[in-house]
Amino acid sequence: MKKILLILFAVFALVSGARSQSFQFVRFGPDTVVYNGVEPDAAYTFAYMKNTGSTMVHLRLQRTFNNLSSGWTSSLCYGLCYAEFIDVIPPAPDMIMLNPGQQDTMDVTWYVPNNGFGTVKVKLFNINNTSEFVERTFYVRRGTVGVTPISSTVKSFELSQNYPNPFNPTTNINFSIPKSQNVTLKVYDMMGKEVASLVNNERLNAGEYKADFSGANLSSGVYYYTLKTDEFVSTKSMVLVK
Repeated sequence: MKKILLILFAVFALVSGARSQSFQFVRFGPDTVVYNGVEPDAAYTFAYMKNTGSTMVHLRLQRTFNNLSSGWTSSLCYGLCYAEFIDVIPPAPDMIMLNPGQQDTMDVTWYVPNNGFGTVKVKLFNINNTSEFVERTFYVRRGTVGVTPISSTVKSFELSQNYPNPFNPTTNINFSIPKSQNVTLKVYDMMGKEVASLVNNERLNAGEYKADFSGANLSSGVYYYTLKTDEFVSTKSMVLVK
């Protein structure tokens, strides 16, 4: 009987927790926004907020993580744009007020004067109950075609085995760096000839990255890929089968 009561209590707690979340915070657009050069040194990422409950909600946005390449800046925008030293917007006493079913948008505006990556995490929380929140991650890339940041928190250097392997004609190569480093990732054939440069001595922020590699113009065979940073070198092999 005691076991049944504990199970019922756990189910009730899960249902109650699910119902208590009365709003959505949804990023839209690509996983990683790529600077397109249309507006000089500016990029934008967006999300919408929606009240899914039956009463008005009072919300604010909080920047919880800001990891940018040297020279970059990011502004959190709702109505107005606020610089990096303002982490919670709109500043009190202002707030985001959404009626049932109402939806609104926010954005992160990026200044990206040079090649690099940027990661910003933003939390939308209920002012009246801060345990109710949703956090979203926004990525921007300028340069380094085919390389995408997928995580901003790693503990060690790592070069992963490509996947799939064997491959035809495309595969993914993941690597991790625990702190900002100059990074080079290149692919070589069995004779040691360079056949692709995926990252060419670029300064990357700490994080895990995914590099896309295509062997469409190469012959079947064994190839080697090497990751070099300021403090780490690693090489692995992969097999292209056509």
